[in-house]
Amino acid sequence: MNMPQNRLLNRCLTALLLLALSTMACAEDRVAVATLLWEPYVTTNTLNGGVATEIVTKAFRLGGVQAEVMHMPWKDAIEKTEKGIYQAIYPAYFSLDRAGKFLISEPFLCSPVVLVARAGSAISYNGLSSLEPYRIGVVAGYANAEAFDDATHLKKITNSSDLDNLQKLKAGVIDLAASDKLVAMSLIRNHPDILGSLEDYRFMSPPLGNRDMYVMFPKQLKGSKRRLKRFNKGLKKLRDDGGMESIIHTHGFR
Repeated sequence: MNMPQNRLLNRCLTALLLLALSTMACAEDRVAVATLLWEPYVTTNTLNGGVATEIVTKAFRLGGVQAEVMHMPWKDAIEKTEKGIYQAIYPAYFSLDRAGKFLISEPFLCSPVVLVARAGSAISYNGLSSLEPYRIGVVAGYANAEAFDDATHLKKITNSSDLDNLQKLKAGVIDLAASDKLVAMSLIRNHPDILGSLEDYRFMSPPLGNRDMYVMFPKQLKGSKRRLKRFNKGLKKLRDDGGMESIIHTHGFR
């Protein structure tokens, strides 16, 4: 092989190497994020996909990552992200089980978890032991509040969604539903044909807990530590420049 051919071959190899590196960089700059439809935090019909979606996607962007949001039932989202089919999941509550499987971001929102009853019911809530007589609706795959989740003596009825829970509550199939308060209120307002009005429900006090929301990254997936670091970096920028407060205010959470 003569010298011009050697140079041409070297140039071709260099070009292929640069193309491969560029493709790898692009892949690292994109992340598929699993979530559920969870009004008002995650939606398809409000500004920028809801307050949680806007915070998460902008924090990723400030960390140099383009997030592609994928909606599905929460149980599927958890299972598929744990397996590495998706690179991240939000908005997730902390649990010891999840901490064993996922790397967990800095918190980005706080969620008030309550028990919802029918307005005419005589149910009172004085600690978990007072709930023993009642059928309580929970959603498959959800973490609610640690002590409540660990209370195996309670009659918990697993359903597919918060909407399903509230429908069964209204119909008297269950006595209580565990839910984020703002999620339950949003669903009732947006589905009056099947759920009635807010006056038909009672939000029990005290709450089961106030739960921070996180983005979680599967431990078994290569690159999760790097993606976590970039998200946290972007989230800090979003807080520091006032963008977080602006998003929360725009979505009516202040």
